[in-house]
Amino acid sequence: MRIRARVGAGRRCSTSPWTRCSGRGTRACTPPSSGRSSSRRPPPSSRYAARWILLLSLDICSVLTSEPCILRVPCQILHGLVGLVRSPVSATLPQIGSRLFVTWGILWSFPETRTHILVSSLVISWSITEIIRYSFFGTKELFGSAPSSLLWLRYSSFLVMYPTGISSEVGLIYIALQFIKASEKYCIRMPNKWNYSFDYFYASILVLLVYVPGSPHMY
Repeated sequence: MRIRARVGAGRRCSTSPWTRCSGRGTRACTPPSSGRSSSRRPPPSSRYAARWILLLSLDICSVLTSEPCILRVPCQILHGLVGLVRSPVSATLPQIGSRLFVTWGILWSFPETRTHILVSSLVISWSITEIIRYSFFGTKELFGSAPSSLLWLRYSSFLVMYPTGISSEVGLIYIALQFIKASEKYCIRMPNKWNYSFDYFYASILVLLVYVPGSPHMY
């Protein structure tokens, strides 16, 4: 009876082209790759080199232009899309959006906030985070592995850098509220031909409220 059961199982398994039968059961097999598709595909080293050349050229162009931050936004998102970094786009978009809002919507728009001590902690947190992150991924892509010290910094430094960075962002937005309300900058008042009003003061408060659920998600 046991021999017949095994023979029957073997016959049933043989009907599926992607399973391989053994005496104890079946296990999944990967479909065979054709020689043509594998021969046409470039080696991993050349794909990595082409990817780095493309992304580095975009980054260099963004630095040489008069508005580098505008071009660096799609570059950061592109890094996640092409797999240069493991950060998902769902996490990259809010991170880049918050940085743009603080940089342009707060610091550039309201110079009174630039002399605050939180600007120093903000820049230090952002800079250290990006230096460690891209050093880790760049070393891993080029050499196949990263040093243990860099690996430890990549997955441990955020414990300090993220809270200080997020706290600096929230603090600067809160400090800028008084200047936003007094200047009424970027506000649209009615009546106008669009029959539309916008208050940058309340929009900034809304951004602060988004940090409440967004900060744990990003952390």
